[in-house]
This record gives sequence, C-alpha cells and structure tokens, in this order.
Amino acid sequence: MEVGTEFVEISQAKRAVKEYCSVSVLPYFVERSDKGIFIVRCPKARDGKYCPFRIHIARKKSGAFHVKRHVKHDEYCMVEPKLNQLLTVTEARILLSKEEDVAARDLVSSIKKKYAVDTPYKTAWRALAIAKHQYAVEDGKSFQRISGYLEAVSRENPGTFARAERTDEGEFLRAFACLAASIKAFQFARPILYMDCCPIKSSFGGTVVGATAQDGTGETIPIAIGLCPIANEGNWTWFLENILMAIPDLNRGHVTVFHDRRDGLSRAIQSVLPLAQEAVCCNGLENELTNISRKCIPLFWRAAKAFNPASLTEEMQRIGEISPDAYEFLVRSKPVLWSTAMASVSRFGIVTGTAAESRNSWYKEFRAIGHLRILMRFVEKVGTGQVRGSARLKDELDLVTSTAMSIFKENLAKGSLLQLTSFSEDAFIVADNALSQAAVGLDRVVKLDQKTCSCGEFQIMCFPCIHAARAIQYRGDDPTTYMHETYRVSYLKNVYSVKVVPVDLYTDSGPCDGMKPPKNDIGKLAKKKTSQSTTTSMTAKSITCSRCGSTGHNSRTCTTN
Repeated sequence: MEVGTEFVEISQAKRAVKEYCSVSVLPYFVERSDKGIFIVRCPKARDGKYCPFRIHIARKKSGAFHVKRHVKHDEYCMVEPKLNQLLTVTEARILLSKEEDVAARDLVSSIKKKYAVDTPYKTAWRALAIAKHQYAVEDGKSFQRISGYLEAVSRENPGTFARAERTDEGEFLRAFACLAASIKAFQFARPILYMDCCPIKSSFGGTVVGATAQDGTGETIPIAIGLCPIANEGNWTWFLENILMAIPDLNRGHVTVFHDRRDGLSRAIQSVLPLAQEAVCCNGLENELTNISRKCIPLFWRAAKAFNPASLTEEMQRIGEISPDAYEFLVRSKPVLWSTAMASVSRFGIVTGTAAESRNSWYKEFRAIGHLRILMRFVEKVGTGQVRGSARLKDELDLVTSTAMSIFKENLAKGSLLQLTSFSEDAFIVADNALSQAAVGLDRVVKLDQKTCSCGEFQIMCFPCIHAARAIQYRGDDPTTYMHETYRVSYLKNVYSVKVVPVDLYTDSGPCDGMKPPKNDIGKLAKKKTSQSTTTSMTAKSITCSRCGSTGHNSRTCTTN
C-alpha cells in the first residue's frame, strides 16, 4: 500500500487496509477510526513496546481519502498473529473473490495453511455468512454505477457499443457491451460466432450471455457480453440485435453461429440473422444418443468429423445397422447442423462438439461476482487478450504463421508419396494407394484454381490437404496463395491492432444515477398444504357405550343406572 493512494470513501480505505494486512500476514490493531481518520498500528504498541508499523489514512481538502503515512514492521518484530472475527471475514472475502463456491471447511483450511491457526467451524461459517452479506450490500449499491461505467468505456474507446436498460420502476433490467477492439477483431477473424450462457450465482441472480470468435490460429476472442434476467427467446433476440447493431456484417451467408440448443436461441438466430448459417453443439447430441445406444457414439463422432458426404453416409449406415433408433434420432437432428460435411459454408474443420462449451469457458468465472464486476472483468479480459495477442505475433515476419507452414510441410511430406496425374494446368488426379492398402483404386480430383479436392478437406479446412499439397508441389506455386486469409500474419495482427483503454470506476464513470438492483424472486418453495375440502370431508370416529348402547359417550361417563 503506497503513500498517496486515494480512496473515494473511508469505508473503501478501511477495507483496503484490512485486505492488505490479511494478504501480507501483518497483525495489527485499530488505534483510531472515525469519519476522517483511520490509523492501524502494531499490537506491540498496546503493551508499550516499540514497533514502527503504522498506516495512517486521512481526509484531503477535496473530500477524498489518501494514505498519509505507511511505515513497515520492524524486521525483528515477533508478533504472533491472532485471528479475530474481523480478520476471518476479510480472509473469507478474499476466498470468495477467487473461487466460485467456498465452504466453511475451505476457509478453515486456508487459514490453517496461511496463519497456522485452527479456526472453529462455526467461526468460519459465520465469517462466510458475513462476507457474503457484505458482497450483497456492495453489489446492490454497484447497480447505480453500471450506466456511468458503460458510458465511460464507450467514451474512452470510440466505436464501442454498450448500453444498460432499466424497468419503469428504475430497476436494472439488462446490460450489453461490445468493445471497439472486439468489433475490429471479428472483421479479421474466422467468420464463426460461438454463443452460450451461464447463471449468475451472486446475490441478485440473473444470466450471463456471451459471444466469442476465433482468430486464424484458433485462439478465443471475446466479442460481446450481456446480462439479463433469464436466457429465453426474448433475451436472446435482444442480445443478437445488439450484436448486429455493433457488427452489421454478422448477418451474412458466410457466417456460422454455433450454439448448444438453448431454449429459444435457434428461433432467435433465425429471426435476427436469417442469412447466417446455424450449427449445434454435438456434446448435447452425444448425451441424448447415450440413452439410445452407447455403441453408436464413436461412429457419431466420425460422422460429425467427416470431410465429404460419402464418408458421412457410410458412417450413418453403420449407425443404422447397430441401432435404427439412433439413426432416426440423428436424422431428426438435421445433419446439416452437426456435420461439417453437410455445411454449406466452411467451418474450418472445427468439431461442433467443442464449440459452445469450451470456447465460452472464458466467462464462466464471472458467475460468482456481481453485475458491475462482471462488466469490469469483461473489459479487462478483452484488454489483456489484445496485449497478449500482439506480443505473440511480434516475432512473426512471414506471410503466414509458422504453425500454418509447419502443417503444410507435414501435408507435403505425406503428399509427396502420392501418384499424380495431370489433366490440365488446373485439374489433377492424385491416388491414395501409396498411403493405405484400403485406398487402392481411390483417386482424388484436385482443382487448384477452385481450391477444391474431392476428399473435402481442402474446402472445409480452407487449407491445402495432402492431395492439394502434391498438386501445388507439381506446379511449383506459392502454397500461401491457397490458404485462407485468416491464416495470414497481417490478418492476425489486425485482430489485435486495437487496444483497450481502461476506465477508473470512481474517477471516470461520473456520479451514480440511482439505478436500483433487480428484485430477487428466489425463495424457498411453498409447502404443499392439504386442501380444506379434504379436511372437512373426513368423518370423526363415533364412540358407542358398552352399557346402554348409545353413541356419544363410553361406559365410564354413562348416566344410565
């Protein structure tokens, strides 16, 4: 904690001091705490012993607070750390900020490892409850700064499209952010958009919806993020409409949108992006196919990865022989959505099973934090990704990446063993019999000017296959002219050309606008009560006297002589 560090409120300064002492394992006691001054010292000072440790927070003339003095502990100061409730709560807050689900036993283990102090389970449980309550209060107040923060991000990063919506009662409804860096990156990335969502597990709930893309090397690029109450067709439509306003080129026939068959997402894509192609995640299909026939799973994945319709048909026939029900299920699921061979545009050989779930894992760490912190973390993710991408490509000086050239050399090494017959300057026949005895008599037709091969890999991967590599070697052409433009270093550098300007939440975002947090309708389920008609229909058991035979009393209370 450096001298001169400023804070807007005294509560922020107190929390920063407590977290600093907790992380640095510095025992302390509060010597003075009021509206204008906050001082902590070494516990030895209470016993009249000398230790120079002191942190002094004071108010400035402008009204803000700053670190006026910070003197470190004496190197010979031997003070045993005593873990009080306040320090335990601070440690709980640190754990909650790093991990999604923290149990009391996790806090006990962390304190034991860090301070060598045994903490009672009830103490840890209470500390976690207090820390979660503090986060809930902070998250509730943070909604007032969402609009100002998004406006500041848009102002500091021209071209950014960000907005926040509220209800008629002034409560938070939805928020959307797509930075200028992401908009520029998508123009030079693969024309593929991955969409997914995950629930927010913070105090006010909700859902994070996100969209990502890939650069030419397969690295994930965050494109947009949205915060909404629930992932339904209406909110998916709203999210896609905002992305389309930020990136108008998204509604094109060469763009593919991957998703995992979320409720209403397919209808929203067809409504907002009617020209874009649609693809589904194969992991969900695999889960449903497991309930039908486990033996068909390997065949299903080979069918999904097939490069040409003939291979797809062959695998589907094998599935039909094993399980007709599995075959009918896959046909109903529309192979054009899950098979790369049936796609009308190139998907770069990407297996649909790794689309939504693995590519969008970048934002699943947001689930345990509040709405404002999610937006701030998203901006941070985009900014750090741009810097790392630029650094990664700094030493790339060739026309295409070194990875792409190494893959081409591998294909060329295999293709050089193949027999080639030239019919014209453009058309070639390449035989596969040199690589596999099973492929004897199987010839592949390569047309270099059209960038196609009858095996299907050339046009699906947008990269020369072994047959095309053999033809390119025969003609002596430059192999980079047959690679997709996204493999080029110039395109990759354009992906990471725009840098993100960070925004200070308290100095750049302006005053609070009074936005209220959303109503949290989550509560315990109502008990199933017995209806009144059922209780009234029940008849009481009648009592009969054994002496007189009358009803309504027994022999002990009978008055008959």
